[in-house]
Amino acid sequence: MKIKAAPILAESVAIVASILLAFGIQAWWETRQESEERANIAAALSADFRTTHDRLSAAIVTADILIDRTSAFMTLSADPSSVTRDSLQGLVGAVFGGPDFTPSLANYEGFLSSGKLALIEDFDLTAALADFHRALSRWDELARTRADVYYMGAIWELRRSLGTITVLAPGFGSTPSRFQMGDRAFNEFASEPEVYAAVEAVRAIHFNQRRTLQQMEDASSRVLELLASE
Repeated sequence: MKIKAAPILAESVAIVASILLAFGIQAWWETRQESEERANIAAALSADFRTTHDRLSAAIVTADILIDRTSAFMTLSADPSSVTRDSLQGLVGAVFGGPDFTPSLANYEGFLSSGKLALIEDFDLTAALADFHRALSRWDELARTRADVYYMGAIWELRRSLGTITVLAPGFGSTPSRFQMGDRAFNEFASEPEVYAAVEAVRAIHFNQRRTLQQMEDASSRVLELLASE
C-alpha cells in the first residue's frame, strides 16, 4: 500500500504551525503581562515620588529658615546689646532644630526588595532612581551627625558649662531656676566665642542638609518626569 506524502506533509505543517502559534500567543501574553506590570510599577512609583517631592519642598523651606536664623544670630552675636533677649534666643533656638523629612517610599522599597525594579528598561529612569537613593543615604548620615553633634565639640562644652541646653533653646523644655540667666547675662553670654562656634557647627550641618534635600528634590523631579513618559 502506497503512503500518500501530501496529506502527511500537510498534517506536519499544520502541527508545526499550531506549535508556533501557541508559542507566539504565549510570548504575546507574557509581553502583555510584563507591559501591564511595568505600567503598574510606574503608577505606584509616581504616587511614592509625588508625596516624597512635596515633603522635600516643605523640608527645603524649613532648612532655608534655619540657615537664615543661624546666620542672623552669628551676625548679631557680635553686638548682642542691639537686640532683645527674646529675639536673640529665638535665633539661637534654630540651632537645635532641623528640617523634618521622611520619604514616602513603601512601593519603591517593595519593588526594590522583590527585584521588580529590574522590569524598568529605561536607563535614564534607573539612573535617576539611583541618584535619589544615593542622596537619601547621605541624608540619613547627616541626620545621625546632627544628633551626635549635641554631644561633642563646642555644643557639648556649652552643655557642660551651663548644665542644661534649655538655656539656649527654651523649646527643649523649661529651664531650672538655678540655670536661668537675666537678660543682660544672656546677651553677654551669646557673644562668647564658644557660643559662636557651636552655632557655626550646626549651621554647617544645616547647609549640608539643605544641599542634600535639593539633590533629592532634583532627582525626584527627574523620576516623575521620566515616569510620566512611560
